[in-house]
Amino acid sequence: MVTREFIPVDLDRISDITYTCSVFRARRRGYFGGVISFSGDYRPGSSGSGDAAFIKWKIDEFLDIDDPGTVYGLVVDLRGLRYEWGEDLGIAASRLRRGQLPLLTVVDPQARAALAHCIADEEMREDFDAAVDEVAQALARLK
Repeated sequence: MVTREFIPVDLDRISDITYTCSVFRARRRGYFGGVISFSGDYRPGSSGSGDAAFIKWKIDEFLDIDDPGTVYGLVVDLRGLRYEWGEDLGIAASRLRRGQLPLLTVVDPQARAALAHCIADEEMREDFDAAVDEVAQALARLK
């Protein structure tokens, strides 16, 4: 009989980044939009791979909920995330991308250049309220 050592892994400890989530109606009886905000220190280089995985997981988890309603547009708020450089950071949100649904990322103006290699310029915004309004307007046009 082979003896194996099992090393525990705590997926809740993969990153020290924190997050909050909320939803909003795009219009009366309309589609739900979502906001997910991340804050904390994104570790530099390959050290940040756990942070990138955590961000991706939380976005996917948020998009999988349907209470109070399915999220059809998303604002990812990275203004509270301290990011210098790193690998793997990206806003996948594949369900939204497949459906060509609205997806915007709000960044701090000082972090925009650093994030330009991993977030498309046409998806980046610096004004949170304007980004939420833009997503709400796009959702209001959905049939």
